[in-house]
Amino acid sequence: MLFRRLLLELKGHGVTVLLNSHQLEQVERVCDRVAYVGKGKVAAVETVSAGAGAERVLRVRWSSAERAPAAETLAAVAERAGGSIVGVDPGSARFQVSDDAGASRLLETLIGAGVRVIEATAEEGRLERLFLAGRDTP
Repeated sequence: MLFRRLLLELKGHGVTVLLNSHQLEQVERVCDRVAYVGKGKVAAVETVSAGAGAERVLRVRWSSAERAPAAETLAAVAERAGGSIVGVDPGSARFQVSDDAGASRLLETLIGAGVRVIEATAEEGRLERLFLAGRDTP
């Protein structure tokens, strides 16, 4: 926590910091740009915000104190928000959304339909997608 706060403070002063880490979720929180190095060479350089337009699966959990919404209701809500339902588990569901705006629309629509959302997380982070794509490069 202290290290992340220090990095964000340095970033606020315009300081460039090179950070090497396998903790991709943490890197996403503090970095503006990332370079994926594979087999000793820079395979890709991306801005972290570039992934905002990427399609992803969003896992949404709702309050277990409430009656679980029917799968048909969740599918209809997802369709109204421009997404689709991938699967339903006890206490949660997985939705395909087109981008960050699609994730926001989905959550607004779920809440508007009375689903008491307590958590929403992307199944795979933006940098994880970059890392996995980079591993497939020769």
